[in-house]
Amino acid sequence: MIVAIRPVVGYHYSDGSFNIIEGTWRREARVRLTKALRQGAHGMGRRALRKQLIQAIETGDLTRVAEIAAADPTIVNAANSHGHVPLGAAIGTGRLKRVKALLALGADPRYAYHGRSLLDAAAYGGHVEIFRYLVSLGAQPTVHHAAASGDIALLEEMLTANPALRGPTPAGGRWRITPLHAAVLGGSRAAIAYLLAQDMPIDAVNHNGHTALALCAEHPTANTRVSMAQVLLEHGANANTSGGHHGGTVLHRAVIHGDAALAQALLEHGAAPNCQDWSGKTPLHHAVAKNRQLVALLLSYAPNCAVQSRDGETPVQYARRLQKRAVVRLLEGARA
Repeated sequence: MIVAIRPVVGYHYSDGSFNIIEGTWRREARVRLTKALRQGAHGMGRRALRKQLIQAIETGDLTRVAEIAAADPTIVNAANSHGHVPLGAAIGTGRLKRVKALLALGADPRYAYHGRSLLDAAAYGGHVEIFRYLVSLGAQPTVHHAAASGDIALLEEMLTANPALRGPTPAGGRWRITPLHAAVLGGSRAAIAYLLAQDMPIDAVNHNGHTALALCAEHPTANTRVSMAQVLLEHGANANTSGGHHGGTVLHRAVIHGDAALAQALLEHGAAPNCQDWSGKTPLHHAVAKNRQLVALLLSYAPNCAVQSRDGETPVQYARRLQKRAVVRLLEGARA
């Protein structure tokens, strides 16, 4: 990298000292030099370089990842404003090869932000292979990690040694969860089955006041979401537990996510179709905004179609405002 700076002008004194004459051109030269050093030889800002690195990680372009790291070796540990580092992005892809590539380039597996570690990301993301690899590098798993990763032997060992771990305990940052919550986060049906066989408190709440069933509605994989919920409901989980952060129930969340299978499982196990969230909307209101299939499903469980939201709208009035004529006909037919 070559940065052009004009010769320094100044006065030499008899004692050998040198006094630089500061002028506008000198200040501008310093600014150019500082900017060039920040940008590096690759010729782009650090934020832009990090963005390219994340894109290369997410697309699996490991050649580009290596090129970017060669231009600025420190970029592999650069966190954004949310505290997220490139290694976390690699873990999020679920691809061990990408994680190993970042580690080989100097990424720090011990990184943590606000008490949340990369081991948390691997375990609660359901990336078991990556989780085991990080443990092989020296990361220390907790009972929550054991549950999330489906490590039944370790889970049994920890719970036997300390029965207090059955209840909500700290799990990084402000989190307080039970092993059952962790098993749902990681999507481990094996751990869920084991914990339920040990009479784990099924309706214990986490730091947000949510049960394990509530977390099922937020799992990214639909099949896993429904199968975990079915097991919990069959073991007596409260189908009317709160879900999300808007005063609704898990049924509200299932409908908002457009998950008809989960909504049906909840309704079959006693979920109340007339509960209102903080906006006064019932699951039927949200179904109107989503699709006709969900409206038909909820109507089959005889909801009160006259319930008004805080805006004073019944589901059919809401459907009219949204100009959903097929849904309007369906709701009007149900009232007849």
